[in-house]
Amino acid sequence: MKALRQYSLIPLLLLLAACVNNPLKVAEGDEEKAYAALGIYHIVQLQVLNLVQDQTIPADYRKRIAAAENAALPVIKALDDALLSYLEVKDALAAGTTTDEKVRIAAANLASWTLKAQTSVREISLALKGA
Repeated sequence: MKALRQYSLIPLLLLLAACVNNPLKVAEGDEEKAYAALGIYHIVQLQVLNLVQDQTIPADYRKRIAAAENAALPVIKALDDALLSYLEVKDALAAGTTTDEKVRIAAANLASWTLKAQTSVREISLALKGA
């Protein structure tokens, strides 16, 4: 029974492996791209936290990656807020209590913050690479 459970995870693991390299390439639409950008950020954030706490790494390098992560944090928070707002407006449209125009505005805001978040994550990645 245990082996069966392990084998049932293989498709999920293969899917995750395919997406890990760049989930933004497979994401479709503003909502999926926002989720992908947030997911990438959280993976990178974990790496940053581990490196910043590692006293064997030179202090200037740790400061550089911490600064990049700190600069990204407001952008990521804004993206999270934009995603929540978009989801609320989308739900309101489904309930018939808002207009298509409000959904388009929320989607444009979400797309804008997603692009800004991608830039912030790239900057953290460059700092991690020591650029």
